[in-house]
Amino acid sequence: MVNKSYAVWGVLLLCILLFTTYLWADRSAANWNPLSWLTRNWVHFDVPTAPLQTRGRVELKTGAIRICNDNSMAWGDSVIKLTSRVVAGSVTLDSAFYAKGGAIPSGGCVDVSNKEFYSASWKKIPAPAQLNIIEVEILTKVRGAGYLEQEYSADEHTHSNN
Repeated sequence: MVNKSYAVWGVLLLCILLFTTYLWADRSAANWNPLSWLTRNWVHFDVPTAPLQTRGRVELKTGAIRICNDNSMAWGDSVIKLTSRVVAGSVTLDSAFYAKGGAIPSGGCVDVSNKEFYSASWKKIPAPAQLNIIEVEILTKVRGAGYLEQEYSADEHTHSNN
């Protein structure tokens, strides 16, 4: 006869195994990755198909960018994406770095240091000391998702984190 405590523990472990498999399993078997929660991005920059037009300004400063809200309403939970370009001979590499800007009041400005920008991956690799910023994008909440994009010429602004 099997000891009842072994049977209870066996059923409990089976339930835990089934529950964790259900939580981790993606609906399609091709994308199933039980460790995806360990490697997910720390930031998401998903521009909606029809974002609210957001008025604002982005000024490049030495070692920082200044973001100004020209809307009549405050921005909430801003995420800033900057694209930096590196040219080495005939090879051009654009890299994106992200920072969380928080809330910006109507008519207000916020300075975000270049040292606050990181890669989107779970590793959060810091932006390099020398940035050749070619584009700044801001995703913010203003009664929905607002979006602002400002581009720069490739050689116009090279900034350092110093």
